[in-house]
Amino acid sequence: MSLKKTRDLTPADYIPCCTTPLYDAIGATITALHTQITGNPAKSASVTIITDGYENASREFDFNTISRLIAQYKQEGWLFAYIGADHDVEKVAINLHIDHSMRFSKTEDGTRDMFRRERQARKEWSDKMAQLMKDRDNLSHEELMQLKRHINTEYFDE
Repeated sequence: MSLKKTRDLTPADYIPCCTTPLYDAIGATITALHTQITGNPAKSASVTIITDGYENASREFDFNTISRLIAQYKQEGWLFAYIGADHDVEKVAINLHIDHSMRFSKTEDGTRDMFRRERQARKEWSDKMAQLMKDRDNLSHEELMQLKRHINTEYFDE
């Protein structure tokens, strides 16, 4: 889906209910996205996971499946970022093979700052990927994947 087609979330969209089926949310999202972009090296994927808790309610995906999918998709040039509050964010990210993580405070200011930082990182990443796609005709598939993976190492750098 194009970023231009997304809409802002409203309070009616976000209704926490004390459970976090985190692996199911990640798995359903990334497998659907993978289906959409597979076979088109001009497409890039950036997946940002934002949560306020640990996994505790998934039924379809488990830790091993999610960490394997993330590792596989990173090799295909995908970017993953993990943003969380109220848990060991860095440990969860590392265990899931996610290189970029950010902790935020569940306050109005903390949430605003987190989204500002994430939005800036995503914009810079998108600009770099757009430039790479302009230059891709002179690159082999492996060179393109290598450059995508390199660009992905710089997320959240300020």
